[in-house]
Amino acid sequence: MANGNCVLLTVHGSTHAEARAAAKRFEGFLQAQRLECLVRVCFLRTSEPSLVDALEQAGQQGMRRILIVPLFVFPGQHITEEIPAVVERFQQTHPGVTVEVLPALGEIPAFGQWVARLLQECLAGRGW
Repeated sequence: MANGNCVLLTVHGSTHAEARAAAKRFEGFLQAQRLECLVRVCFLRTSEPSLVDALEQAGQQGMRRILIVPLFVFPGQHITEEIPAVVERFQQTHPGVTVEVLPALGEIPAFGQWVARLLQECLAGRGW
């Protein structure tokens, strides 16, 4: 059940079908976790739905809180400029919807801890 919450997994986008399929598989994996939200993947470039379209769809579906999760390891222009500009335009026409943007993954301590554990497993010969 979405409970009015939506997570937009935001990726760069690619012309390669396998990259788009991998993003959709990750979306499906998270949907299967039975989170209390609607989970959707969206793209900044060359693929659909775009972040703009995904925000509009979430608003039309009555989502009251949208969490944008940029799946980028380090901050760059997409996170510091492009995504905030899209959010600002959306908020002008949807003032009743709360939109939050997570930082780059590399700036989230739990992500760094997960990478360290993964590396320990790989270096110990247990694979991933």
